[in-house]
Amino acid sequence: MRFGLTATAALALLAVSAAGASADQKVVGAGTSMTCIAQAQDPNADLKAAVQGCTDALNFQPMSISDRVGTVINRGILRARMHDATGALADYNDAISMDDKAGQAYLNRSATLIGLKRYSEAKSDADKAIALQASPLEVGYFNRAVAEEGLGNVRGAYDDYKMALKVQPNFQPAKDELTRFKVTGSSS
Repeated sequence: MRFGLTATAALALLAVSAAGASADQKVVGAGTSMTCIAQAQDPNADLKAAVQGCTDALNFQPMSISDRVGTVINRGILRARMHDATGALADYNDAISMDDKAGQAYLNRSATLIGLKRYSEAKSDADKAIALQASPLEVGYFNRAVAEEGLGNVRGAYDDYKMALKVQPNFQPAKDELTRFKVTGSSS
């Protein structure tokens, strides 16, 4: 089979890349770390105040390493939403240095790298997130698809968009991206 993109593929890829798909990290506990996760999930959060809340939690609230990793990831998500890619990447790197099995850190770092058009690094992080079974797994496949498409591997992108739907059949971003593909010919 041959795979091709419709004429609007480049524009759609840019729109997806700028948005990036990310996933929040659950934190067990109370206080400012819980406020941090709530604000990471709130599309209407005051992002600057939310980042400060996460920072306060990290500086002043005793927490387990797991909760610390989650809080750093959530602060990274908030920074990414503020278009602070440098700060977001620093947080994801910090989380990975504390726990190299933190799948959400790789998942979110891949989304940030996609926004920066650093597709090779984004694909590597998406691969790692998928290998670690980071949740939501469909986002890992979606991010890898966007990275593959950015690297010119249209077939790989198509396969990963399909895989995202296999994992989560109602995952609308993957459905939307697949509408841009036209499969022609036969496989050989």
